[in-house]
Amino acid sequence: MPNLKLNRILKYILVMSAVFSFTISEGQQIFQKEYSGGQVWQQILENDNGYFFAGHKLLLGNYSHQICVYHIDHSGNIIWAKHVGDNFPAGEFVYDYTFSHDSSAILFVGQKKPTASSSYNNTLIFKMDINGNLLWFKLLGDTLNNRSFIIYPFESFYYIGGISYYNLTEDTGGLASILKIDENGSLISEFHYSFNNGTSLGIYGIFRDSSNIYIAGGYRDYLTHNSDILFTILDTSGNLISSKIFGTPMEDYVSSIISDNNGNLIISGNSLGFGNFYRYFTKIDNSGNIM
Repeated sequence: MPNLKLNRILKYILVMSAVFSFTISEGQQIFQKEYSGGQVWQQILENDNGYFFAGHKLLLGNYSHQICVYHIDHSGNIIWAKHVGDNFPAGEFVYDYTFSHDSSAILFVGQKKPTASSSYNNTLIFKMDINGNLLWFKLLGDTLNNRSFIIYPFESFYYIGGISYYNLTEDTGGLASILKIDENGSLISEFHYSFNNGTSLGIYGIFRDSSNIYIAGGYRDYLTHNSDILFTILDTSGNLISSKIFGTPMEDYVSSIISDNNGNLIISGNSLGFGNFYRYFTKIDNSGNIM
């Protein structure tokens, strides 16, 4: 069975001159390889046949970004490498991906311009089988900028978290956005919500149990302009139950949310202060109280 989020293996991905430098370690280095490409998103999926990872590279001819998907074996040898998209200028990125429920395919989310001349991005969703064949490729959203940063599988469907910006310049933030899709990428429902005195910076972590949806994202206060952690609880119909804001005096950015064995939640991310990034982990109960 595949690991949806490969956490038993430490992973380090460096970007150098449009080359993937990829090291996997379990206490000691297994292999280090470089692959022609560009920026890879720091996530790896694994099954019995190897690893899968994706990102994008910059094409210098027209400054477009091309999505790249790789499958390598456990020794780092390339099984297949695919390019996906239309190579529109500055318009194609992939941010997260997960195995399908039956483990036969991978679903990817990100952003893409509808046309080469479009001034905005839509939410990008596409699905490839584990042999690298593109099964479908879809865009969701309106004529403002829409981006999706996380895809979370649950039962027979998927939640996609991101942001729907208020304007094309993105300078005033936007609405926190959750899309619910089926296995074929068809939209089942969507939720958008805002907050008093501040704006969403996007959803980066989703966890669901039988009763509620728990969301970790970013928040910026209109007055202080500080970036903090926004923890939100929705019911399964997408209705807002509660939300809490917490963080450090520094700029706080969210990476993920997971559940531990006791039903508590752990939010991880980075804090930027004094010219340095610091890694943080915040443990809360399912009401949002810091433990």
